[in-house]
Amino acid sequence: MALNCAVIDAGARYGLHPSWSDLRGLVDFHLFEMDADEAARLQRKYQSDERITVYPLALYSSNTTLTYRVSEHHALNSVFQSNDDLLRQNEYMLRDFAATAEREVEARTIDSLFAGRDIHFLNVDIEVAEYEVLKGFCSPRSTRTRRSSAIFIV
Repeated sequence: MALNCAVIDAGARYGLHPSWSDLRGLVDFHLFEMDADEAARLQRKYQSDERITVYPLALYSSNTTLTYRVSEHHALNSVFQSNDDLLRQNEYMLRDFAATAEREVEARTIDSLFAGRDIHFLNVDIEVAEYEVLKGFCSPRSTRTRRSSAIFIV
């Protein structure tokens, strides 16, 4: 039995979290991953699942092109600079946060992509840019009239 339920996962590296596995095939998952290589891997992984769509886009507060830092540990890629002094001071994951490159990615607001559609769950794990995504979700200028039922920020 399919449900009329939409889940947005912003920062979908590695794919659906196991906590969502019971809903697979029942709800529509919209996975957003700004790293084009990881997005392509996820598209191949989920190509036979018609209820999972992978977008090689970043979600953000405006429709724009973003430059992001590629970190040694790719799960730490971010549009924001890490606080290297704080990392050194605490000897915390210095190598993992080290930038190895910069890339550009198209960014869109949730409002521009899902105008007039319900979003039931919003899962956001995007290395300090969570607030930027929320600013592009049901903003005062939005044509989207529906709100989200639940928001999860990791």
